[in-house]
Amino acid sequence: MTDLNVISCLNEIENYPYISLLCVSEEKKKNSTLLATDCMLPTATFAQLLAEIKRREFSLNQEDMRLLAVFLLQQTSPYSLLDMEPKSWFTQALWKSA
Repeated sequence: MTDLNVISCLNEIENYPYISLLCVSEEKKKNSTLLATDCMLPTATFAQLLAEIKRREFSLNQEDMRLLAVFLLQQTSPYSLLDMEPKSWFTQALWKSA
């Protein structure tokens, strides 16, 4: 984030009881003016990725869903990959040749 007015407003949230702000990022921004506490999220599990694959309805058979979950576990940012690639990349199993 580079808009200092927005960052200032976000930083003000800490002054309000019972209000919290959760920001999720895959990369830590150096020298950020956003007042935040770093909290590392745990790595996604096989079960979580399999559930996400099912939720997105890629129309894959059980074995391909399992193989896709294994493939995603090997990626640095599996959820971003799910968001970045078009649905056809998954339904046509193009990830198998990636």
